[in-house]
Amino acid sequence: SWRKLNVEGETEYIGRGVAFCPHCDGPFYQGKDVAVIGGGNAAMDAARTAVRLGAKVTVVYRRSRDEMPADDEEIREAMAEGVAFRFLAAPAGITGQGRAESLRVELMELDARKKPVGTGRFETLPVSAVISAVGQKIDLGGMQDIATGGGGRVTVSLPSCQTSVPDVFAGGDVVTGPAFVNDAIA
Repeated sequence: SWRKLNVEGETEYIGRGVAFCPHCDGPFYQGKDVAVIGGGNAAMDAARTAVRLGAKVTVVYRRSRDEMPADDEEIREAMAEGVAFRFLAAPAGITGQGRAESLRVELMELDARKKPVGTGRFETLPVSAVISAVGQKIDLGGMQDIATGGGGRVTVSLPSCQTSVPDVFAGGDVVTGPAFVNDAIA
């Protein structure tokens, strides 16, 4: 399932990891301001797609450019397509009347271990949509008897991939953790 931002207004304006706009003919108002939250390749993909659909896009990331997990090439290509970046900013709330209208962000600083720490200072960005691209988490959907390990990943016996529950097998990201599609294909 999609990892939540845990900010005020999230449930009203973001659903299943994408921008939610109940009055739009698509995922967001074309040609308007879109904020993409996250710093990985999925965030770059979402930002570039929104730009191509006519939006003015700002990627909001809580660390600096150097700490972004996205591939350098993905970041450069997003910048070349006109995506703006707001580094050292973490979402604090989404507001609006019937649709997203603003994103409040807390300005961050990095401590000695490069962990983002809130400064208590805030900015407000005008938005018509907010796209959450901060990752996913494992949701076993009621299968509480399955043994899990680090990061909540399902523990399996190799090479069969059988879980701790007889006749239940698992594979892919739920066992190994997040990976790229080309890794799965290989």
